[in-house]
Amino acid sequence: MVSPAREHEGQVIELKVLSPSTEVTTDIHFPQLPVTTTVGELKLRIRDTLPTHPDTVRQRLIYRGRVVANDGDNMVSVFGSSAVRLFSCGNGFDLVDCSF
Repeated sequence: MVSPAREHEGQVIELKVLSPSTEVTTDIHFPQLPVTTTVGELKLRIRDTLPTHPDTVRQRLIYRGRVVANDGDNMVSVFGSSAVRLFSCGNGFDLVDCSF
């Protein structure tokens, strides 16, 4: 039996972060994000992508109306294992990032 951590090893998803913040003038796009990426690592990537480099503690990520609060969760935990299998084929996810 394959361990849950190894089951998704090497899988990537396409992730688009939408933000109503005036600091963000366009969507943030991660076309090949490993599903093992944690929320904390994603926040660091968002910070490094934006010219204003918003601190990770100022970032609030929301998916399907719920705050994604645990920085240790990976993308499989956030989106669900079955959704990751479905969307790793290139359909992508939209994650709303509501505050900076």
